[in-house]
Amino acid sequence: LEQFPAALFCNGSLEEQRAASLSDWAIHLLNLPWKLLFSFVPPTSYAGGWPCFYVALIFIAFVTGLLADLAEQFGCVLDIPDTVTAITVVALGTSMPDLFASLSAARELPTADASIVNVTGSNCVNVFLGLGLPWTIASIYWSRAPRSQEWEERYPETAGSMKGTAFVVEARNLGFGVMVFSGCCFLCLMLLLARRRFVGGELGGPWASKWSTVVALIGLWFGYVGLFSWRVLRWDQAGNVELFGVMGFGAIVLLAIAGMALFMISRSKLDEEPSENQGLQVTEVASNHMLYELSGGKTHAAPPPASVPRPQRIGEGSPDRSWDVCSEGPALVTLKQPPHKTVWAQGGHRR
Repeated sequence: LEQFPAALFCNGSLEEQRAASLSDWAIHLLNLPWKLLFSFVPPTSYAGGWPCFYVALIFIAFVTGLLADLAEQFGCVLDIPDTVTAITVVALGTSMPDLFASLSAARELPTADASIVNVTGSNCVNVFLGLGLPWTIASIYWSRAPRSQEWEERYPETAGSMKGTAFVVEARNLGFGVMVFSGCCFLCLMLLLARRRFVGGELGGPWASKWSTVVALIGLWFGYVGLFSWRVLRWDQAGNVELFGVMGFGAIVLLAIAGMALFMISRSKLDEEPSENQGLQVTEVASNHMLYELSGGKTHAAPPPASVPRPQRIGEGSPDRSWDVCSEGPALVTLKQPPHKTVWAQGGHRR
């Protein structure tokens, strides 16, 4: 029952509510109906968390169905095709949980693995399970269903080429959408590989590489939505000049966005190795590499310099206080509290 008072109070408790800001109250009032609704989900402490898992799935299915219906009505009012609303409104709404899960993983974990795998894993579930399971059930049903006049009128080409009935899914704009999406995915992977090569990790790094990556990824999404929407709305009426012009211009814009980001990322690499007189200080852990902040304000991403002897793990420290490194040269220090990062500290200095 503690879930219901926590949902009613701003920031979860009476003490926190007294210190809440105007923005906290705005977000609280906006989310209050959903907080009260999801308060009926059992706590994770009951029966090993399984009731929470199954009830949460039911609630998520309900909210997803409601969002899909609202998006369909929104598209109908504005005379927008269902396909366009699906890749914009519905896609944004159903991707918000993945966004916040990736954001939390990127902040709390020392590597980018969880934040990126969360996105790819979610897409795998959508494609293989979200499409595969209902399509399999529909295929079994329609293979045994009797042939009707309504089915023949809806799919005349299929009805004239086969006996019996079948589950028919018209491709329409699917091939074009997959082609554009695959191209954007390729450019995105190139950005991640470039970040690993020049910056040392998929997340973090110098200011220029971070914001150029953000702009590039958002630009790829807008480019995909724009090209796919044009295909749905204008393909049948467009002439050859418009076809080649829009597709060529779209490809050039996407390549220019990715090229700009690659250029900014490549400029983030420093050729020099950090030395003892440069004030070596650890700022962030990225995969198997460390991001070093030099005294000049620049960033160097690389494994520990070869000239530095392999350090020893010498102690633990808390992220909210300093600690002393009592050894010569760099050393590994493991944070005792989350996110439990193992970081480098320069010997003889307080970090």
